[in-house]
Amino acid sequence: GSAGVSGLEEHVPEGGLVRAVINIDAVRDYLELCAEIEGSSFSGRLASFFRTDLEAIETLGFRRDIVGGELVTDAWIGIDTQVVPEAFKRALETHYPPATLPADLPSDVLLAKSFRIEADAGLAWLRTMAERDPDGLLRNFDFWLNEFEERTQRNVERDIVAALGARGLALVLEGNGERSFEVVWILDAREPERLEAALVDLRDWLADQVWGKSLGLAIPRPRDASQGNGVVHGIEFKSPFGTFAGPVFQLAGDRLVAATSERGLELGVELAGSADAWSTPAWALEGDAPPDELAAIDFGSLGRVLAARASSIGVDDSSILGAMIEFLDGTGEGRMLVVWENEGFSIFGSLRIDG
Repeated sequence: GSAGVSGLEEHVPEGGLVRAVINIDAVRDYLELCAEIEGSSFSGRLASFFRTDLEAIETLGFRRDIVGGELVTDAWIGIDTQVVPEAFKRALETHYPPATLPADLPSDVLLAKSFRIEADAGLAWLRTMAERDPDGLLRNFDFWLNEFEERTQRNVERDIVAALGARGLALVLEGNGERSFEVVWILDAREPERLEAALVDLRDWLADQVWGKSLGLAIPRPRDASQGNGVVHGIEFKSPFGTFAGPVFQLAGDRLVAATSERGLELGVELAGSADAWSTPAWALEGDAPPDELAAIDFGSLGRVLAARASSIGVDDSSILGAMIEFLDGTGEGRMLVVWENEGFSIFGSLRIDG
């Protein structure tokens, strides 16, 4: 509608090679049709899931241009504050100091993203989605929460949501061996010990669920190992096809570090030790407002990793995936910053074009 376009004009600069407004109502209608056609299948529930998620978006549009050898994008996501729960509205209205990143990252880091955790808003929105789509993927969400709390005598809001802090850092690393990628999370914690104990209980509860749902074909094995800098909590799964290592996590001072591998966990713990010295990059302070979230992405290296993986599985160079990998090979560093505002998110992104 005209109100949505007007809101977009207030947040997206003029000009650009491309300007676009996404018709959210049409997208929701399309997903609703997909859900009806697919019925109760997984793809149908997935379409219904995203349709419900889009109910919170009122306006979505962007501007794209090429400036100084960089592909730049300005975007605005306007939130319908009449749809989202109060906890989500409070999160939009809360402002923190600018997001920060480690000054020195290992060479195998493909992506580093600083983000706001907002666990209270996330839990409230998951409950809202479960209520709005009673036949969807989250239809048993409250049952799962209640079952976990009764089994462990934990309270999710007190022991996990309230125990988490304000910010987190996510890293994507170039993997070793069979892993193409590894992921690391470093999360601020207000009550680290309470959070650690609750997550250990959650891990054990999930292990029981996996064992029961798989009829014993997947045997989870929780493990806890003391190390010099704390206790590493993990899990592995034994099946007829072999043994697979699950995620690991541990406390590092007043931060929780989780990763998909032991190597990633060690890196996360090392970075967490210097978190107080992280800073906001100069490029992230060039806009009208300091960033609430920011990311740095090595698209060139990402393309190289994807190309190696694609060749091993026989991806055709003329396919869409092959063309995307070729494009990434001609790019360099990408940057993104997000500013939280009272009624939505302003997003700025840039991608250096090297070839």
